[in-house]
Amino acid sequence: MDIKEAVLWALLGGGTAELTLIWGVMKPTAGRKIWSFPWSKGEFPAYVVGLTIRLFITGAFAAPLAATGKMTDGMMAFVVGVAAPLLMARLAATARALVEPAVQEALSPADGTQADPPASYAGNGEIPGPRAEDASGTDVAQTGEENAAQ
Repeated sequence: MDIKEAVLWALLGGGTAELTLIWGVMKPTAGRKIWSFPWSKGEFPAYVVGLTIRLFITGAFAAPLAATGKMTDGMMAFVVGVAAPLLMARLAATARALVEPAVQEALSPADGTQADPPASYAGNGEIPGPRAEDASGTDVAQTGEENAAQ
């Protein structure tokens, strides 16, 4: 498999993963009937830039594998593309966990008291796990079985 073909399959897989994530965020909860976008009007250009960068990095994950001959078919490249957003999220969480102590140390005043973190910092360095319950408190896995039964 040549590099261009592997990168295109990986981009297709990464795009599929990103669309699935957007679909999950936009889906209305049990109490709401309105689909909502995960961005406001002013945030849309930044969201598109971030999505473009993530897709570019997804292709960059597949290129070395194809260049070394480790990637043999399109399915393998597609799976690398699907896994790339998860890998990037894990790397970002690890980087945040490594950098957070240094940021806290730099923000603390010289007298040893604790300083408030910047307004843009709102995380604790953890990636949220898969959603086990929706807003109504029902188990998401059982919801599909209930719908099939009806």
